[in-house]
Amino acid sequence: IYKNDILLSDGLIIKGNGHTINGNDAAKAFIITGTSTVAIHNLTFTNCKSANGTGNNSYGGVILSNSTGNLTIINCTFTNNLANVNGGCVCMRSDSAIANSSLIVVNSTFINNTVNSNGGALFIKNGNLTVNDCIFINNVAKDWGGALSSRSGNTIINNGYFLNNTAFPSITGFDAIAPIFPRPSTAVPFDITATKFAFDVYSNAKLGSFCISSQG
Repeated sequence: IYKNDILLSDGLIIKGNGHTINGNDAAKAFIITGTSTVAIHNLTFTNCKSANGTGNNSYGGVILSNSTGNLTIINCTFTNNLANVNGGCVCMRSDSAIANSSLIVVNSTFINNTVNSNGGALFIKNGNLTVNDCIFINNVAKDWGGALSSRSGNTIINNGYFLNNTAFPSITGFDAIAPIFPRPSTAVPFDITATKFAFDVYSNAKLGSFCISSQG
């Protein structure tokens, strides 16, 4: 249990060996800046929380990356985490319109995470997202993407399992302007059926592409 965010440096590999980081509903775990390349393996994150408000620290419930670098997450579990803005677990964002950063998530599980805006588990802006062999269950976004939200980059999902993730896009009343799932005009806010992939993923790929190879 801790109450302070940890700033990660470039070239760092964290091997958690199955240990748990408990944010005690008081703080996120990590902040990444600059052009850092960071890898995180075999950790469980629970009860992490971003700051309130709309400032920089309100993004990302567990990990905030204000980076044009690369973040890789392997064999990690995220449960009961909360962000006020974008990314209930992980938020990776860059102000650059060029998608030169990357978020790669492999064999990881996201359960019962919540964001008060976009991406119940994952959010990325101006970067490339790859999700391989991951599980998303009971995640909630108050706006777009019950499981994940991707903007202005390439998104690839391989062999993902999505169950009971919820988004509330119809509340916004705005029309879709790019490949977006679901369209606000047809969305039913409380439809959480396992087969309704539309409520799991939001992709605004005006400057990138979107690909799903397999979905459970």
